[in-house]
Amino acid sequence: MSAIFGIVDRQGHPVNPAASGRMLAALAHRGPDGRSTERGPGYMLGHCLLDTAGAGPAMGCLLVEGDFVIVADCRIDNRDELLASLDVPAEASDTKLLLRAYLRWGEVFPNHILGDFAVAIWNAWTKTLYVARDHFGVKPLYYFCDSRYFIFASEPGAILASGLTEGGLSEDRIADFLSGLAPPADQTSFRDIMRLQPAHYGTLADNRLHVSPYWKLARPAIRARSDAPGEFRQLLAQAVAARLRGGRAGAMLSGGLDSSSVACLAASDPQRGNASDLPAYSIVFDETPELNERDFIEAVLQQGRFAPTFIPSNRLAHFAELDRILDEQQDLFLAPNLACARQIHRHAQARGVRILLDGHGGDEVAPVGGGRLDELAAQGRWIELWHVLNGALLQNGEKKLIVYWKFFRHYSSLRRFVRIVRSARRRLGLSRERPDRFNTCINPAFAARTEGAARSAKQNARQPGQLVTEQLLHHEALTGPLQSCAFEILDRTAAAAGVEARYPFWDRRLVEFCLSLEPAEKLNEGWGRLILRRAMEGILPAPVQWRRGKFDFTRHIATSIVRDHTDLVMQTLSDPRSRLGDYVDLHAARLIMDRLTESVAQPNGYEVQAIFRIMVLAFWLKHQHKPAPAIAMA
Repeated sequence: MSAIFGIVDRQGHPVNPAASGRMLAALAHRGPDGRSTERGPGYMLGHCLLDTAGAGPAMGCLLVEGDFVIVADCRIDNRDELLASLDVPAEASDTKLLLRAYLRWGEVFPNHILGDFAVAIWNAWTKTLYVARDHFGVKPLYYFCDSRYFIFASEPGAILASGLTEGGLSEDRIADFLSGLAPPADQTSFRDIMRLQPAHYGTLADNRLHVSPYWKLARPAIRARSDAPGEFRQLLAQAVAARLRGGRAGAMLSGGLDSSSVACLAASDPQRGNASDLPAYSIVFDETPELNERDFIEAVLQQGRFAPTFIPSNRLAHFAELDRILDEQQDLFLAPNLACARQIHRHAQARGVRILLDGHGGDEVAPVGGGRLDELAAQGRWIELWHVLNGALLQNGEKKLIVYWKFFRHYSSLRRFVRIVRSARRRLGLSRERPDRFNTCINPAFAARTEGAARSAKQNARQPGQLVTEQLLHHEALTGPLQSCAFEILDRTAAAAGVEARYPFWDRRLVEFCLSLEPAEKLNEGWGRLILRRAMEGILPAPVQWRRGKFDFTRHIATSIVRDHTDLVMQTLSDPRSRLGDYVDLHAARLIMDRLTESVAQPNGYEVQAIFRIMVLAFWLKHQHKPAPAIAMA
């Protein structure tokens, strides 16, 4: 986790040092170990370094070579392959490898790279700028472009700090946020600030910006394998080892399948040799045993080679630090439990850990496999669906016959009959419209103006006649806009604590492997996530390897809202100075808060999320100040 930033004046004038200075100051927290800039006619590129490389080649820096200036926030995992292909000395930095790859393979050179990166390359001879972002969007990159300037940075706040854009609010994005939708992959909550999408590059040349994908996650042929768990284990161990490269590393440990698998593989990785025990950080809820996962965590720790830190969070007040969180996030965020993650990052930083392995993404990369149920139903394989269905039941506790009936009603020829009956009942005025669980708190006039329902339908639409398969649903989960949005939220949280989070499950080789698996490798024999469970045989303790379900933070968050913040929520909903009423149906929000107070032991998850989003929006609107005045440029 370093930072890159830059300004290109498309008229070729010198970049004002005050603008670049403000950007550098806005990103200083991301790079306490060194800052550098390079400027020339019409451009300025800069870098802030968080040194995670230890004694190895630098993972991200500013480099000038001939007519080229390159800045990168990167970690390259296939160094040996690139060193051989590019004929570069073994001590070359990752940034130098990226530049040589660009010179060899051109704009689509990221196809040859494994790892996480955001990179910008300026060609002083042709006056062109190239920017690119890694395949899944682990490393963030934002930009602003108008007729005069192209500005890019690792955080949107740095672009705003330049003073060269007003950064007006986007009403469409506010509507999406209140509805619980991730923003489109190329947009933020500011009208003028865009995201460079994952697996995309942009070229600024001849005063035109051209953005294109350099890679798309394909849906490979399904392959039968003699030892799929063994291959999975090898790929995940390889991904963990690659992300241990650098300085002192630790791991998040929740006691779930994903974080436990990563932590156990990291602790036993051969390259650690005789290194000290792996720091492991765990949130525990000892005051509420029904919400606690300490038993699972302790089972992992008994495997040995861990230095555990337990962080008690029963009394965590989720809105207590909302102002600080929004200072860090600089944007609206869909992460109700971010306050817990912040505690882990800060404990790691206080103990000198700069690299934190995270199991985030395991649910998407090695999923439950529920899409297999949809596939069987869509193909009319009703007997097989009945036999396989236990694998889903064990995740959600519903009765088998009820779940089976839902699939039958949705996928069988009965579906057409049900639609006809519903249509007739509506025409005769005999049916009531079901409330929209996502939009119950949105101001109706605002909802109509922003057409959020239409955008939601478009975002979730499939091609007409597209066959529903397990692989299709798996692919959609991996490529949806929520993934890169989540990476950006986690990145800014870690950056604020001076820690770089790394995600072994999001290794391209592992993702492509899992997408090619047979559905039965994911869901079978009454078990979901079967590939991961079998792969971790002998690595995870059995109670974790074969545990049912996972921890749901909904009740914990609801308890905090009611216990610690009822007055704050009601005051916020009643503040006449707030602009909240422009976007939120305040009366509906008060009713939801009343219901939440009465049913905090069994809260409605959608309503908990709604109150959280309303409070984030209220605080975020309060944070929006007048932008710094634009700088007059020569």
